[in-house]
Amino acid sequence: MHALLVRLLLVGTLLLAALGAGGSAPAFASDAVLKVYDIGFLTSVQQDLPGPSLAGDPQEPVGPIAVEPSPSFLSPEEIVEAIKTNFFEDSWADSAHSIRADRGTLVVVNRPEVHEVIDRYLATLRALRGRLIRIDARLLELSPSVLEALEAAGAGTAARAAAGGFELSDAQVAVLDAALRRVDDARLVHAAQVAGFSGQRVHTQNLREKTIVQDYNVSIAAGGSIARPITALVSEGSVLDVVPVLEFGDTRVTLCVRFHRQVLGAPVATFDSKIAKLGLLQLPEVHHLRLKTTVTVGDGRTALCGMVGGAAAGHGGHVLALLLRPTVAKTGPAEAKAPDSEERRQFRMYDVDFLVRPIPEFPAPDLRLRRREEGGGAVGATFEGAPDVAEGLTIPIEDLVNLITSNVSPETWSNSRNHIRGSNGRLLVVQRPEVLARIQEYLASLARDRGRVITVDVVELGLAGRYAGAGLFESPLQARAGLAPEAVKALWEQAKAGTDVRVRAASSVAGFNRERVHVGWTATRSYVADHDVEVAENAQAFDPAIGRVTEGVMLDVRPTLAGDGATLLLDLRPTVSRLPKELEAFDTQATGGGRLQLPQSDIFGPELSLMVREGEWTVATVASDPTGDGHSAFLVRARVSTVK
Repeated sequence: MHALLVRLLLVGTLLLAALGAGGSAPAFASDAVLKVYDIGFLTSVQQDLPGPSLAGDPQEPVGPIAVEPSPSFLSPEEIVEAIKTNFFEDSWADSAHSIRADRGTLVVVNRPEVHEVIDRYLATLRALRGRLIRIDARLLELSPSVLEALEAAGAGTAARAAAGGFELSDAQVAVLDAALRRVDDARLVHAAQVAGFSGQRVHTQNLREKTIVQDYNVSIAAGGSIARPITALVSEGSVLDVVPVLEFGDTRVTLCVRFHRQVLGAPVATFDSKIAKLGLLQLPEVHHLRLKTTVTVGDGRTALCGMVGGAAAGHGGHVLALLLRPTVAKTGPAEAKAPDSEERRQFRMYDVDFLVRPIPEFPAPDLRLRRREEGGGAVGATFEGAPDVAEGLTIPIEDLVNLITSNVSPETWSNSRNHIRGSNGRLLVVQRPEVLARIQEYLASLARDRGRVITVDVVELGLAGRYAGAGLFESPLQARAGLAPEAVKALWEQAKAGTDVRVRAASSVAGFNRERVHVGWTATRSYVADHDVEVAENAQAFDPAIGRVTEGVMLDVRPTLAGDGATLLLDLRPTVSRLPKELEAFDTQATGGGRLQLPQSDIFGPELSLMVREGEWTVATVASDPTGDGHSAFLVRARVSTVK
């Protein structure tokens, strides 16, 4: 009974709203019909759902990252404008016909044939709004032989032109499928799937949390002291945080990817500081795999977004590779055929979020040791601040409007009936059909330019024998020259033999032009870095300070197309950090004090700007090992994908 009263009140409210100013019933045409449409699904605000940082990760605070809510798919006013402009435009001049939006509903009075078109049009909008983008992620461990087979399968002219080593060809996908059936060649480390609407930030996580005793809180008073254990949570598992954006033309998806996998070294190490009245400390070694970048992938295609590994990363010759495959899934409301507009001028909405959305920059962690006073805490790795937004990567929507009015039928925009404006990542245009077609072609050309992805490969080689020092080149002055294909082939053959040339580390990351991105594998060790001394009357106590030190492989790069399509500028920061197997324990021999640990780190990595030719290996730098045992060299290659 209550529900029936509510429905009667709603109908009464709508009828009253349709009355004229004088309170009398409107002069409906004999065939005018009032219908109410539910448009709440189209106008509701889309919420972002960011993933958490992992407990125990020193790079980011625990908890989700605060984000602003995304705008609605359409505003009520835009829906009204689209319907009035595109369908039966003359009919809306009749005072007996009306259309208005109110609180998630659309109230329309018009002829039955108009309602039929509105029904179909709203069904089309609902189908567009309801499209989910499913992202399948696979983290694979691959052997050198599989990497070689992938390189060979993508070496053909057609494959290179289509993918540039980033988006895998069918032949390369077949190579991976076959490798996964051979235990020694490939292994599935982690699999995840998440789905979201275009422009919505979503995540999936698979975690296990462990409690450890990481420190003690020492309290002291006259005549004595007491130590209270401090516990902490450390997470193991993976978090995939991604923003999928469906590009113009509905054939490609832009993915802003944040992937983090964290695994505890087993067992968790314990350390006896030898401090009086203090128990054992648990000092975990935490392995991190991080990849943060933005790429564009074809709908249903598989992309190798980044990989890292090698002996320096603790994986022998194997690498960890993250593959992503977006698929546009039509799981929303059933799609109806969009009604054709017969009006001379039509209203059109273009989703240009992929062009105007700010692209974040992702600087990599710094692997160098810091003194306690520099790091703002205990000795160990420090990390750079929150991601900034890359300048020049996006087109402000006001500039996009100016580009179109200047380049697409510029003589037509002086007509006051034609107009264009930007709103929430969309262009709203009223124009003649032939101009709308030209706008679509122009946006498609911008999409092709924006959608190019650059893959940067970096390999660290250990050089000995005839390859040490300047032996890699004809003379030391050629240290930054591109290597001839024959020289590169000879290097890889020597690396396979493991005699004069050894692959110590390998990394690869794909990203947008002019965006700073990174991929890395690191192991963070906790250790006793210092002792704070507490003193009171007739008593003293030592309080251990826990630090972190990091080793591993990190590739931080900003690739920039030079403009000729064959030359790139790489702002490059590859880093390899190595620690001894055991940290040196040092007895302070202080009265009542105990032992602490003294880390030692060998760092190899340049910070430089390098011009390279597309697809060619180039020597970025060569240096003597700190131990004096041979030399190390970084080889770099950049490949550019082509968007069809």
